[in-house]
Amino acid sequence: MSTKKLQLNAKGADVKALQEQLNKAGAKPKLKADGVFGPVTEKALMEFQKKQKLKADGVAGAKTMAKLGGGGPGKQEKPVDWPYGDAVWSLKDSAREMRELLEKHKTERTAMDLWRDDKQIATLRDVYDKNWKRLLDADKNWRRATERVAQLQKSYEKLKKSSPESLKDVVSAAKKPFDVAGKFDEQVSDCVRRRVEILRAYAKVSAKQLA
Repeated sequence: MSTKKLQLNAKGADVKALQEQLNKAGAKPKLKADGVFGPVTEKALMEFQKKQKLKADGVAGAKTMAKLGGGGPGKQEKPVDWPYGDAVWSLKDSAREMRELLEKHKTERTAMDLWRDDKQIATLRDVYDKNWKRLLDADKNWRRATERVAQLQKSYEKLKKSSPESLKDVVSAAKKPFDVAGKFDEQVSDCVRRRVEILRAYAKVSAKQLA
C-alpha cells in the first residue's frame, strides 16, 4: 500500500485515482481525471476535507484517502457486502402473512366456540389459545429485531457512496439483531406447525361428534 501524500503539482496514476474518487464524492465542478494535481483539484480536495471535518490543507494523506474510500493513494478498499438479505422486504412480507393468518385464526376460533360443552374440544381450544399467544409474542419480538436490521440496512445503502469505510461497522452492528430475529423466526415457524397439528386433532374430534 502506498503511503505517500498527494498534493499540488503531483502527477501520475495516483493523482488520477484521487480525482476520480473526488468526482464520486461529488466534486463541483467535476474534475478532469488527467493525473495532474492542479489548483482545481486542490480546491476540490479542500472542500471535501471540510465536509469530512478533516484538516483542510489540500494534501491527500491516509485519513483523507480513507474518507474517500481508499486505504491510501493508488489503492481503493473493497466495499463490505451486506450479508443479511432484504430486511425491509421481509417486514412487509411478514405483515402480509400475519394478516392472512389472523383471518384464519378468527374463523378457526369461532368454529371451536360452537363446541363449548365438549371437554375434548375445550382442551384443544385452550392449547390452541396458548399456542396463538406464543406465536404473537414471537412475531412481535422477531419484528422488533428485524426493524433494527432494516434500519441498519438503510444506513448501509446511504453510506455505500458517502462513507464506505463505515460499512464494516454497520454490518457488525446488524449481526446481533439479525441473530435474535433468527431465533424468534424459528419460534414463529414452530407455532405455525403446532397450529396445524391442533387443527387436525380438532377436526378428528369434531368429526366423531358429528358421526
